[in-house]
Amino acid sequence: MTTKHPTETERGLSLATTASAGTTVNAFAVAGTDIILSYNTLSGNQPSTYANTAFLWQNPNAIPYNQAPLASQAVPTNTQSGSMDFGGLQIQSAAYTIGYATGPNVTNICSWVSIPASTGPNTTFQSSIWTTPDGVKPDVVLVYYDTPVGNQPQTSGQWIGIWQGTIPSYTIAPLAKVLITNNNSTSQVPLIVTLLRGTSYCLGYFMGTKQTTLAASYYFQTAS
Repeated sequence: MTTKHPTETERGLSLATTASAGTTVNAFAVAGTDIILSYNTLSGNQPSTYANTAFLWQNPNAIPYNQAPLASQAVPTNTQSGSMDFGGLQIQSAAYTIGYATGPNVTNICSWVSIPASTGPNTTFQSSIWTTPDGVKPDVVLVYYDTPVGNQPQTSGQWIGIWQGTIPSYTIAPLAKVLITNNNSTSQVPLIVTLLRGTSYCLGYFMGTKQTTLAASYYFQTAS
């Protein structure tokens, strides 16, 4: 009997190191007309230039994509990580959710914070992207992603790219990219790309067609 040995493509490439990053938002002060938000975005982001925007709903723990927001406000500075005063509001004794978008539209929301109606901790969510050792082959990467419930990646033109190096880019074209061809907020897609041994790569998830809508990243290094 002949024993079939797996090819290099079937075996895949082992990973030496990995790291993930995402876009986060939280609320640390709530008053009758203002909410002070803190946010942390990815390296290289220019929130004001790239039209990062906060959206507000009276709704707990989710983004109601089919409802118009009560208010929205563009991030006023190009600080990658900072705070902003979401003002001009009428905050009642109710639960609110604020979505942070890496673009000007509700469909660009990648993270959110839910503020309870009474005392208690906030609830937060951030989009993420990753792969696994079994998902990394010499000519394809199986990429997993998790975005807000209700997000429709295909309808919104969302995509995944890969770069050689430690961080994705807002301006340099990726080595390869793949459009999300389903409207599942959490799923997986194969990304066709030639990978080398002992090399650093970074995946990026984009919340819209523009490369400035980068929301989450995942760094990995293939073993030598």
